[in-house]
Amino acid sequence: MMMLYFFFVAGTALACFFSEEIIRFLKWVFEIPGAMVFLPLLLASLLVETHLIIGWWGLTSLRSGLFHLEHKIADFIPFKIGALSITRVILLTMIAVIPVWLTWLRTRKKMYINALFWASRIGALAWIVSVIVLLSLM
Repeated sequence: MMMLYFFFVAGTALACFFSEEIIRFLKWVFEIPGAMVFLPLLLASLLVETHLIIGWWGLTSLRSGLFHLEHKIADFIPFKIGALSITRVILLTMIAVIPVWLTWLRTRKKMYINALFWASRIGALAWIVSVIVLLSLM
């Protein structure tokens, strides 16, 4: 664990020292078409692969949180037969719509052309992950 802290501090110090070169390199990388989409996915996959325990912990805590939220919402429904199914539909709708809605609110005053395009992609990705996690609850 101490070695991880050491590498983090050393990497941060190097990033501060070579910040101009790093910024120039990142600008060059992000000029490649499709890099804005695939590079974060690649980094997230690399993080999950190298730190698999932390990735599983994150997925199980997400699953536990969705489980508790699902049952709290189901408690408000007056009928109990089919309440969990209706709650899953409500929860998945909220997970898919809220990131798009928040991005729309943020960019309403500023005129970003592609903001809603990326927000809809983020909402779709969040929906897919939530469906997989909620299906593992069944």
